[in-house]
Order: sequence, then structure tokens, then C-alpha cells
Amino acid sequence: AVVSTQSTGEGLPRLVVGSPLDGCVDVGCISDEAEVQQLEGLIAENGHLETVVSERKGSAMPCTAMFGVQPSSSLWTNQPLGPLLCVAPFRTAKEATALLNHSPRYSGVSVWSESNSLIMQLVKSLNSEVIWVNTHGGSGSLNGAEALRAFTKAPSGVMSLQDPLTRTEISKPVVGEESINETVKMLIGGALKRSCGETYRDVYNSSGDKIAAVPDANKKDLRDCVEAAAKAQPGWAGKSAFNRSQILYFLAENLSSRKGEFLSLIQKCDPGCSNAAKQVDRAIQVLFECAGRCDKLGSNVTPFGVVGVIPSSPELPDMIRMIVGPIVSGNVVIVVPRARSSLIAAHLAQVISVSDIPGGVINIMYGSQETLGLSMAQHPVISGLWYPSCLKDCTEVQSEAARTPNKMTWNDECSDIQTVVKRCFFNKTVVMPAGNSFAN
Repeated sequence: AVVSTQSTGEGLPRLVVGSPLDGCVDVGCISDEAEVQQLEGLIAENGHLETVVSERKGSAMPCTAMFGVQPSSSLWTNQPLGPLLCVAPFRTAKEATALLNHSPRYSGVSVWSESNSLIMQLVKSLNSEVIWVNTHGGSGSLNGAEALRAFTKAPSGVMSLQDPLTRTEISKPVVGEESINETVKMLIGGALKRSCGETYRDVYNSSGDKIAAVPDANKKDLRDCVEAAAKAQPGWAGKSAFNRSQILYFLAENLSSRKGEFLSLIQKCDPGCSNAAKQVDRAIQVLFECAGRCDKLGSNVTPFGVVGVIPSSPELPDMIRMIVGPIVSGNVVIVVPRARSSLIAAHLAQVISVSDIPGGVINIMYGSQETLGLSMAQHPVISGLWYPSCLKDCTEVQSEAARTPNKMTWNDECSDIQTVVKRCFFNKTVVMPAGNSFAN
């Protein structure tokens, strides 16, 4: 055992040594006389160590604890089984782990600590099959539950799976596409992440069937999106118009390569949709048109910054137009799609994350559009908010957005890409009188 040197061995004299079959006995005695002589010889050989011995009762060897044992000592390398406790000092948990992992008599370990983090650190680093925490002993004391397999035998024939409580048959899981639940994550700072609140909401299609469970974003997730967007905006606006256009062209190529996937997603979210193929084709066309407009804006273009986007239409082309339109001129966006199109937005986030778009330029989160839209209106860093008629109370959003100076708001469903691109930037005018600037 490896314990702290503060142990005094006060409880050692109270241990009862006797027959292992006696329930009142704490430590079983050694029946082999040769082993007793070997233990006594080792104790005599290391008589210079601090030793605590329990009271001898009958012919049984008493319990002995020896403190300050070094790894090079014969007690540590040749210790036989018996009522002998070797206590080795250590300074750090790392040193204790090294002592145990290199011990020749190393079968079971008990860790005693008040720190859960330290316990978990030791559990990962100890090379033992069974580890007790703040206790010791139990069934299968050397090899844990695996030791009991030597005394068990499976019944002949095929054993059916049964619930241990109800004893009812459990159907075998079907391995296939339909049996795997999809994990939907938010796109924040270029990475796919879960919600900070660890809460989810069910998403239903137009027929009322549940199709997915998406993260329910809260204000903390919105703050993370705003932080990532504000950090990415200067770099995105600083890129050349040609560079931004090439990145959007690459996004269109990746979306085109997954055309079949989005076609099935649209049909899954809206089983009665008859123009799914046209939606995907139109979405790709919107991306190519936005990419072509990047270098047609001129040089005197100043983006607003962080723009909040709350699409009202569940169709893919409308959602992409509202997402990509503002970033053409150097803005970054935070998107909260409609609940019915959350699954489509989740797959779109996967395409965006592998399309060379810098992290934080497009951020997608899921949740209540009314709650998150109001939070966007109240946030001072968000410089623009596009909230079509999907919000129930647009008046409150407008009044909250008006509290932030120079915050732009749009409450329409503009379908013209040229108008969408032009409304998301302004031309900065710099007045520099020649007489004041170049006075001699």
C-alpha cells in the first residue's frame, strides 16, 4: 500500500486475526509455517524501520505495519502475502502512481482522497483492473467482476435478451440508416457545438411528425455567437472582394455536390413539397449570384458589422439569400432559422464548416425566434437585425433596437439579391478640407 506518512497505525492493534471462515475476523491468519518464517525474517531484516505490531492472539502471526519502506527494500520487492503492511512515503500523486505501477505485488488499489478531480486523475493513470475509491474490498477483490466469470457458465443453446426488471423479451436493434439518431449541433465560431444549457427541443415537419431534436439556444449561446462574430468581422471585411467571391463559389460547389442530401432533407421536413429539386437548384443559383456580386460593389464600401438574421421562410433559397446576402459586403451574420427548417440549417452548417469560410463569419443557432430576436435587438454589438414578419411582436423588437445608436433594422422579405446586398453596407464619406490638412 502507498499511503501518507501521517498514518500512525492507531487502528492496527484493534484488528482481529484468525480463521478466514470466521465472520468476526478482520485478517486471515497464515497456515503455512514457511511463509510465517519468511515474513518474520523480512521484518527482522528491516528492523530499523518504524514498526507497529498488533497484539498476538494464539499462534496466529500478528498484524504488522512498517513505515518508510523504500522501493529498493526487500520488503517491497519480495513481500509475500500475509498480515504485513508496507507503507511507502510519496510527495506527489504522480510519484505514488509510479510506485504502484512498478510494484511487483500489484493486484488491487484503493484511492483515498477528498478531491474528486485528483481521484479521477489517479484512476486514469493507475494500471489496475479494479480500483476502490475511499473504501477497499468486495467481491472479486483481485480482478473485479471478471474474476467471477471463472465460476459461471452460460446455459446451453441460444440465450434470448431479456429486460432484467420485467423479464420481457428485448428486440434486437436493427442496424441501418433509420436506427441511427442524428446529432444536431450549432455552428459557432466555425465549430459545431452543443448548447451551453444542454437542452433540446423537438422539431416537427409539416405533417406533425417528429424529425429531429435540436439544441435550444439561450442567451449564453448568443453571447458566444456575438463574440465569435465580432472577432471574425475585421478579418472577413479586410479580405479582398475577389477572395470573398472565390470562397462563396467554393461554398456553392460543396452545396452542389450534396444536392441529393438536401433534396431528401426538404422532402423530410415537408413531405408534401413538390418543388424540392427546384429549391436546391435555386439555392445554388443564389450562391453563385452572390459570389458574382462581391467584386461589383466598388472600393468605398463599409459593412455594418454583426448582422442578426431571422428567416421567416422555411425554403432553402430564401434562407441562403438572407444568410449570404449580408456577408457579400464584409458583414458577419448570426442566424436563427425557423424550427421546421432547423434540420436543413444543421446540414447547411456542416457544408459551411468545410467551405473555407473563416470561423465566426456565419453562426447558426436554434431556438425560439421571438426570444432570441429580442435578445439580438437588445445586444449593443449587433449592428443590424433582419427580422421579417415571422416575429409576433415586431414593435417591441423595434423599440429595443432603437436604444442602440445606428442599429439598422429591416422588417420585410426582400427577394431581390441586389437589394439585399446593397442594404447591408453604407458608403463612408470623409471630409478633409485642404486648407486645414495641408496648412503651411
